[in-house]
Amino acid sequence: MFEPTTWGEAASVFEVDDPKLKRVRVSLWKNLHFRKAVTRPMSLLRIEHRQFLL
Repeated sequence: MFEPTTWGEAASVFEVDDPKLKRVRVSLWKNLHFRKAVTRPMSLLRIEHRQFLL
């Protein structure tokens, strides 16, 4: 779901201006897990394209 107010802060964020794609932002969250899988941590990447960053 697109509810940014419910997201924790990303562990890291990288932005780059690509000649072809324009602005791209990559956010990384670490040590996340599903409620029923607490012992199975995972990382999550979110990649945003320029049209969503205007």
